[in-house]
Amino acid sequence: YHANCHCGQLTYTVYIQSLTAHKVNSCNCSICTRNGYLCVYPERQDIIFHTGYDRLSMYSFGTMKLTHIFCPTCGSSVGADLNGKVPLGGIDQLAINASIVILWEQFMS
Repeated sequence: YHANCHCGQLTYTVYIQSLTAHKVNSCNCSICTRNGYLCVYPERQDIIFHTGYDRLSMYSFGTMKLTHIFCPTCGSSVGADLNGKVPLGGIDQLAINASIVILWEQFMS
């Protein structure tokens, strides 16, 4: 799945079998609840950032376990870096905002 932030500064590809085959998580933390994030958790190696990764903004709060990743220009939330924590089956994963990926796929259809 190809995706980008709203302004197009960040482009990336998520290599997963299908969005329907991955659990989409509606997290109940304060930032995810306020912004309505829906995340999938692909392995880190299955996400390739093409442009803009070096310009991303980061934000951590609370327990500081996760680093939320945003485009500094348009504010789109890409997801969250689990910072090496491997709570989901012992696999190094990133939380990716599925809404961005889904919108891109619908737009390109």
